[in-house]
Amino acid sequence: MAEDELLAFVKRGYELWNEGDLSAVAAMWSDDFELHTAPEWPGQHIFYGRDAAVRFLTEEIAEVISFDHVDVERIERVGSELVICMTAHTRGAESELDIGHVPIFHVARMAGGKVNRVRAYLDEDQAMAAAQSG
Repeated sequence: MAEDELLAFVKRGYELWNEGDLSAVAAMWSDDFELHTAPEWPGQHIFYGRDAAVRFLTEEIAEVISFDHVDVERIERVGSELVICMTAHTRGAESELDIGHVPIFHVARMAGGKVNRVRAYLDEDQAMAAAQSG
């Protein structure tokens, strides 16, 4: 995949997220997809496979924080990884309390034209260090 196609592919995934089409996002993931939660997330965990990642995003994330909209600010290639820098507008799922705009950083790895790993971070320096270490 050419660099511009790769960036368009990744950006489209976040557009689909904003449209609420998680099944289309999951179709962009490989069969051996891994989703790593941020170190700050309670019970930090790795979800293996599309189904486990979708369950986490729909059940656990939705029960704690609602992401109204995600704005991708930039995507940087760091070695063989992509660092996606974004801002998420968040609110408490039950309280509806506006938490505000939260910076989130995904470190994504591609294989065979699909995303096969995403590691989440709340700190840009941690994300960049993770991308550099592979």
